[in-house]
Amino acid sequence: MRGRTLALVVALWGVLGITSVGAQTTLHVPRPYPTIQRAVLAAAPAGDTIVVAPGRYNESVYINKDLVLRSSAGAFLTTIDGGGQSPIRVDCVNAVVIDGFTITNGRYGVELTYCGTGVIRNNRIHGNGLGGIDAGGGAFHIVGNTIANNWAIVGGGISGGQSGGWTQVYRNVIAGNYASLDGGGIHFNGGNWGCDIFENTIVGNTAGRDGGGIYYEPWNCDCDNNVIVGNSAGRDGGGVFRSWTSGWVSTMSHCTIAYNRAGNSGGGVSLIDGGTHVIDRSILWGNQAPAGAQIGLGQLATSLSVLSIRDSIVDGGLAGVSVPSPLSTLNWGPGMSSADPLFVDPSSNDVHLRVGSPAIDATQSAFSVDFEGDRRRRVRTADIGADERAMHLYVVGQPRPAMPFALRVVGQPGAPVVAAIAPSATPRTPAATILGAGMFVVPDPFTLVPLSPIGAGGFTTVTVRLPAAFPTPTPFIVQALVGSRLTNPLALWIH
Repeated sequence: MRGRTLALVVALWGVLGITSVGAQTTLHVPRPYPTIQRAVLAAAPAGDTIVVAPGRYNESVYINKDLVLRSSAGAFLTTIDGGGQSPIRVDCVNAVVIDGFTITNGRYGVELTYCGTGVIRNNRIHGNGLGGIDAGGGAFHIVGNTIANNWAIVGGGISGGQSGGWTQVYRNVIAGNYASLDGGGIHFNGGNWGCDIFENTIVGNTAGRDGGGIYYEPWNCDCDNNVIVGNSAGRDGGGVFRSWTSGWVSTMSHCTIAYNRAGNSGGGVSLIDGGTHVIDRSILWGNQAPAGAQIGLGQLATSLSVLSIRDSIVDGGLAGVSVPSPLSTLNWGPGMSSADPLFVDPSSNDVHLRVGSPAIDATQSAFSVDFEGDRRRRVRTADIGADERAMHLYVVGQPRPAMPFALRVVGQPGAPVVAAIAPSATPRTPAATILGAGMFVVPDPFTLVPLSPIGAGGFTTVTVRLPAAFPTPTPFIVQALVGSRLTNPLALWIH
């Protein structure tokens, strides 16, 4: 399925003119086109690019052409406010790209029809009343977005699903969304179509009924390399609710599913009746439900369901799994453990692995990276769960004035840490190569800030509280030197 994903991406870029589609035009908003809709109307049927300058655009944009719509300065500086209508509506296109906007105050944030293809990326989608994205049933890639604090009947963050499509949802943060029925974070209904849900952080979403984090029915759909933490459902599947698979084998691999809650069954995962399911190389920990705190297999005493699970850590072991039907089968495979996975900081939903975690080097992996892009050690052994323990710099909490947030660095215990920080949204170009350390991308001028060395648990944390009058939005590029090696760069916006 990932091969199909790559092929579709290549095809989309070809249609969009990254290779060649003849003459192309770049149209600019607000000059000479005062609104985004005016630029769309002026664009050719295929191949044009619309570049939108920073600002707030109060409009509902209707797109029925193959084009690229992108901001020039990113989502924090460029907002489309739908005023109660969907800020972006896409209708039956062969390929469209929506890139780099804050999309808010709409019915859906982005409304996609059932016959389109395209890429929705690098957006902040929040405060929409029927959900963040309605993916319809097309072949859309939803990648690198923050989809937060939307609400709906089903699919508070993302909804979709009709015959014939194939939707890819990856590397998004899906947080704090609400559905009065099913799928607080994601809701994909059934049919002869497929989906891949991978490398996402799905946290703090709520469903009134089933699937606090994810609710999905499509026959051919995989859920891999996801962090699914702190979600809740009123009935079943606090983290994940997986419905019938109709002859397909449903797989869930390298997921960390922790601290979710359900009112009835399957605090971590609920697997509905009649399906065949495989869970491997995953962590299910600290989830809560009256039945099947970690996993609920089937819902009825007559259910005919099969679950095979291996190379995973399950809180409470077999006692954490509910199998209400004698007709259902639980295959408890090799490599199972009930040992504490030793997360870095459960209180902040930080499920990176500490030094000494039993998940480290405990399995093998078919995936090249973890949920945040760190390389997995495929040539030898890999880590169970979504996180591959590796040197990494990341933020914990919301970077806002007068509110505490933290910068955290994972590395080898005892290593000294120095952070470089610059007030910029643009990394150094070209990057500077530091022999033996890696690529340094923080632009000039930058400030060096010594941090505490990496502690015995394999991480160090610095808490930041900015004054209430700190200007927003303000961007920073941050990178750390841990011992003699550079971490990943971090784009940090104070907003």
